[in-house]
Amino acid sequence: MQILPKNKHLLLATASMWVLPLMVAAAGIENPIKGTETIQAVLINFIQWLLRLVGLLALGALVWGGIRFTVSFGNEAAVKSAKQIITWAVVGLITVILSYAIVNIVKRFLSGPVAG
Repeated sequence: MQILPKNKHLLLATASMWVLPLMVAAAGIENPIKGTETIQAVLINFIQWLLRLVGLLALGALVWGGIRFTVSFGNEAAVKSAKQIITWAVVGLITVILSYAIVNIVKRFLSGPVAG
């Protein structure tokens, strides 16, 4: 009869997942990320950070499409490619803005009613 699993590393990793947070809590270590006491707050902050990054990438794509459009010099294939870049960059920016709004609505919903 085998008591320990064949893969002892999996057992160690699983045990660490449960034991290490308890050790940190017992040591009284302060949370270095202010305003993120719950997993929901951490996830919302991460998603907002990620949306900002994607927004910057979409804005960069919009600028790149504008540059390609400007330097196409009437070449129909280059103009078409630049227009596609601009179109999809605008779609990306709209998607990021709407996603950011949805995340903020969910954040307000999760934080509960505001006392007034």
